[in-house]
Amino acid sequence: MPDGEDPPPEELVKLVNYCETTKSELIVAADCNAHHPLWGMQTTNERGSEPTFVNRRSKTIIDITLATEGVSDYISNWHVSKEASCSDHKWILFNMEVNITTPPPKRKPRRTNLTQYKSLMESRLKDETLPARIIGVDNIENQIEKIYEFMTASYHATCPLTSPQSDRPRPQTWWGPELERLRKKVRRHLNRAMNTGDQYDWDIYKECKSEYKKRIRYRRSEGWRKFCSSIQCHNQANRARKLISNQPRQILGSLLKPDGTFTNSPEETERVLTETHFPGCKIMQHIEWSAGPDGIFPALLQWGGEGLHNRLINIFRACLAHRYIPRIWREVKVIFIPKPGKSDYSNAKSYRPISLTSFTLKTLERLCERELRENYLKNIPLHPNQHAYSQGCMRTTPTAAVEAMLNLPALHLYIKQEAACAAVRLKTLNLWKTTQSPHPEVLNEVIEKEPLLLAVSDRSPKEYIFDKRYKIQLHEELKEDLSTKNLRIFTDGSKTRSGTGYGVFSDDLNIRIAASLGAHNTVFQAECMGIIEAVTATLTRKVKDYSIRILSDSKSVLQALQSHTITSKLIYNCHQCLRELCENNNQVTLQWIKGHSNSRGNDAADELARRGSAMTAKGPEPTIPLPPSWPTKVSPTAHCAEPARRRTKRPHTSFWSVGVWPHTGPNTWGHRGLSPRSWVTSEV
Repeated sequence: MPDGEDPPPEELVKLVNYCETTKSELIVAADCNAHHPLWGMQTTNERGSEPTFVNRRSKTIIDITLATEGVSDYISNWHVSKEASCSDHKWILFNMEVNITTPPPKRKPRRTNLTQYKSLMESRLKDETLPARIIGVDNIENQIEKIYEFMTASYHATCPLTSPQSDRPRPQTWWGPELERLRKKVRRHLNRAMNTGDQYDWDIYKECKSEYKKRIRYRRSEGWRKFCSSIQCHNQANRARKLISNQPRQILGSLLKPDGTFTNSPEETERVLTETHFPGCKIMQHIEWSAGPDGIFPALLQWGGEGLHNRLINIFRACLAHRYIPRIWREVKVIFIPKPGKSDYSNAKSYRPISLTSFTLKTLERLCERELRENYLKNIPLHPNQHAYSQGCMRTTPTAAVEAMLNLPALHLYIKQEAACAAVRLKTLNLWKTTQSPHPEVLNEVIEKEPLLLAVSDRSPKEYIFDKRYKIQLHEELKEDLSTKNLRIFTDGSKTRSGTGYGVFSDDLNIRIAASLGAHNTVFQAECMGIIEAVTATLTRKVKDYSIRILSDSKSVLQALQSHTITSKLIYNCHQCLRELCENNNQVTLQWIKGHSNSRGNDAADELARRGSAMTAKGPEPTIPLPPSWPTKVSPTAHCAEPARRRTKRPHTSFWSVGVWPHTGPNTWGHRGLSPRSWVTSEV
């Protein structure tokens, strides 16, 4: 209880009053933070003789347990534990006698004897005459009851009952002999400190307790790491995801009724939920969450064989002819789950109902839908302006209205665009897998328009490099190093309208290289290729035991090499070449030099790079992997997925130019060829 507040707190008073009104039992375990003779603080009595709060300064009884008279008869062996609790408060333990309800046995479909089930169904169906036609609603109900009775009886006869396993507490996998030994040590030093009261003994106890708590945290973390490392399948990963989910599980409790009061029982809570979400419906019975309210799951329909299927076909035809749904199909199982992000879960509208109807009714629904889509809608397709019953939830009238006002592309076109961009991105990362699903068609459509996407991309999965033996210097030297052991190599890259090229120049090694990369690569790649070519030329000359300085005016390339995370194939290749050069006992430094700074070497490399950009590339283009943002005719900096985005503009323009709104006429904005935004501006 907080200081300065008269006991008992207001919340406790309300709780006690509620339990008195509803005649509910109550147990309160509290750190009362107060001294009172009632629980043995001043005098020793039967209610409390063992201190519950112990430190070097005092031993007090401030942790109490209160219980109503009805539940106190079921409490036994109340005591203060002698074990170390890693806290100044001791554990209070007691036993409580409760009636444990044993869950009823269940049947597991996987244990069904399929051969015996099929034979029983065949024998039962043969004994029953199959009517050619089912006439009348009563006959439909009779046929449904017979078939359900046959399936249920056959299933019960071929699938044995299984008692569920009891939820016994499992031993902690992280607990071991080390922690057990430390626990005994802490308990021993606690007892010694309590008996002697000596300051030295209390200090030893405090050190032992600190070590004990530290090892518990370490063992728990280590156990969790081992558990995460042992995950091998999706089921185990999903179980771990639920364990670490930040969303706490909301337990359905009392709900607020329309009259302002709260429900007092689970039945009343269910009634409020049903009246809120399903007005006019009734609660038939309380059943467990399983497949279908009628107890029929899809496997029973599949195992039934041709005889069962023929009878179901007759029932489906009769239901359609009489426009009738059997009564058992109208029953629905409902489970209410809390909506995420709600601050108050005492309102019935804070829960979302999840309904499960009969699988037999779903079968009839699926057959009707397939008939409509594959036959009728192919011969008489829907009007373009009708968004109802269109595939997906992307083409609706409200969505089209918002797109018109905000000048947004149609949602179904935008989703196709993003799917194409995702396919291109996966392909560039070598993560795209060709399957029998319709997904490869998304990538094929983009490649048909942009065949260059089939080329190798420079993007690669992340590589972490920590073993760099070369140095990166991002500032210029004030004085040139004229040491005879210092070899200087200048590199540069250039991009013009005719293409991309790079140049390498060195007086010390007599290197003068000019090469072309073609029209599809960037200056960044040209600069990187210049460094790779410089290292290759040095390795060819078998240079050893030298201090080599490679000078480049591209700070972005040097920063990419300096980073420990690499996502470019060229940068990784450059790193490998530099590491090989360092293995020859060479000290390699990559230095940034300011471009066009009247440096003879840099100007010579720049001239060679310009000469290379004007040359014709050797072999088919692209000669090196395409960058993630390769140039196109429309935009020099377009993303590799930009062709997919540009392709969306064309169907979007035609989508609006033909007039997608109902009642569009020759005088409407759709037929004037105006965009949605220009229409809004001109009208307003």
